[in-house]
Amino acid sequence: DELAGLAQTAAGPLSGRLRLGIIPTIAPYLLPRLLQRLPERLPGLDLRPREAVTQKLVRDLVEGRLDLALVALPVSEPSLEETPLFAEAFLLVRNLSAARLPVPALADLQHLPLLLLEEGHCFRDQALAACKLPRTPNGEIIEGSSLTTLVQMVGAGIGVTLIPEMAARVEARSAPVVIDRLAEPAPGRTVGLVWRRSTPLADHYTALSRIFREELMPAIAEI
Repeated sequence: DELAGLAQTAAGPLSGRLRLGIIPTIAPYLLPRLLQRLPERLPGLDLRPREAVTQKLVRDLVEGRLDLALVALPVSEPSLEETPLFAEAFLLVRNLSAARLPVPALADLQHLPLLLLEEGHCFRDQALAACKLPRTPNGEIIEGSSLTTLVQMVGAGIGVTLIPEMAARVEARSAPVVIDRLAEPAPGRTVGLVWRRSTPLADHYTALSRIFREELMPAIAEI
């Protein structure tokens, strides 16, 4: 498959099929822009997106079923090259009834009913680390399968949650919630592209990462 991709790329810069993996906490918010903008900039590119959690995307990359993945870094896989694109903060989501209340300190979140993504999502581990909670906390943790589900539960008054900055505009419209920035230094994540170190297309992927950065940074800045 990679040799076929190389042959296609030889026909023109950044052309041919591209199998792109994207994690669920990125795909709903950035994939629509990529699907709109990449054909305009790279008309010869045949983008084939696939959504999955980081662990599966890394396995599919290593085993050659994907060409690239858009994930939260680091993935800590020695056979993969990591290229950062941008950093974003985590935001606090509370029920709308808390709109006039002070924003709690990060350390206080461990004392509140915390809504998290289910096991297997890297954002779950990042949120637990931000709140300085163990990966298997003893406190009250309520799980959901998507950020949208978590925000809906917050809107129903069940607890609080964290979401990445890129999700704020979409999720703020979906439920009666208030979304606030936490005090600095706020927790966050770095989003980037990863690909196999062994690929003969590394130069093309590096060029593509610059295009991703140019297209996605304005989308983040608009939030």
